[in-house]
Amino acid sequence: MKMCNLILMVTVIYAFTQLIHLILNLVNNGFTNFWEVEIIQRNNNALAVIAVSVMFFLLARNVKCGEIFSEKNEKILSIFGKIIGFIGLIFMFMVIFHTDYPYDYYSGMILTVLLGLVLVFFSLIMKIGRKISEEGELTI
Repeated sequence: MKMCNLILMVTVIYAFTQLIHLILNLVNNGFTNFWEVEIIQRNNNALAVIAVSVMFFLLARNVKCGEIFSEKNEKILSIFGKIIGFIGLIFMFMVIFHTDYPYDYYSGMILTVLLGLVLVFFSLIMKIGRKISEEGELTI
């Protein structure tokens, strides 16, 4: 658990330093560069890293307590998958509707959306695993 706490602290500190850097950059430039693609990508990455870090911490804590195929873990994966996918969609639409950049700039946002979908998919696998685990306990 100590390693999980360390990983959580390092990733959250990294993400918050990215957000602080972006906010200071925006404030110093009078929010004139808010719609630059690099700024939108960094915001997308920082928010996704924060969400994944918190999700990883919650899952690790539950697994340490012996709750592997639990409804709690299923909900954590599902909720954070939807949050991360939504973050990716918001920033992708910000780039699409407010800039004229080619599709190469959308790759980070698309990967964030795909990460969210993968997490939701894993939550469904977790649900099936939980049902199989419950059936296995009943047959003993």
